[in-house]
Amino acid sequence: MSIHKLDKEYMREKPNSEDLSAQLRCPAGAEARLVGENMYQSNSNMIFETINVLNIRPYAKVFEIGFGSGMHLSYLFEKEDTLIYEGIDISEAMVEEANRNNSSLVKLGKATFRHTIESQSLSLRDSFFDYCFSVNTIYFWNNPQAYFDEIFRILSKGGVVGISFIAKSFGTKLPFTQTGFTFYEIDEVEAFLYNSGFINIQYITLTEDAISKDGQKVTRPFIIVTATKDQH
Repeated sequence: MSIHKLDKEYMREKPNSEDLSAQLRCPAGAEARLVGENMYQSNSNMIFETINVLNIRPYAKVFEIGFGSGMHLSYLFEKEDTLIYEGIDISEAMVEEANRNNSSLVKLGKATFRHTIESQSLSLRDSFFDYCFSVNTIYFWNNPQAYFDEIFRILSKGGVVGISFIAKSFGTKLPFTQTGFTFYEIDEVEAFLYNSGFINIQYITLTEDAISKDGQKVTRPFIIVTATKDQH
């Protein structure tokens, strides 16, 4: 679920910003694989930085919201190959792509990709996962507080969540984010976490070089917010 570039060929075929917004929210149809590949190219640095910040320990159980094509799992398992991963995505096409891209991990029982319906609970047991992360998906959450409440519920005591998103000042200026996207300030995301019961809320702001749709180089600011579920 990226908010940045798509392949030039796709952009020629789909110039309508509302269509592009819908595909970034939930890739579907004949273009889904292409969208997924381009989302990975656009989001990979943010995903890698988020994984780095989490500093995942051995034998941890990791949960992700919005895995897209799942091409980043090779990086995740290179960091820690003893972990168990589970993820959800609202795009059935991305579930298929993620399973295809990670067939060996799926066969070994180390990775599970599930399709979910928006506004549905995570359908997972309480206090089960050690880590949860999500990159460039919060814009599409119809009820962010409900998502954070669910994340809190499924994390074990001492569990850590990492949420990464584009700075609001940058995201709101993109032509294809005028419909279907909701951007947040850092303090708004911190408030969601606090209201859910998280402690030790911290954030870092990073920048990355990116290419805009008109081919111009831009500097894209993004934020990684982390928080912990109290151990008591």
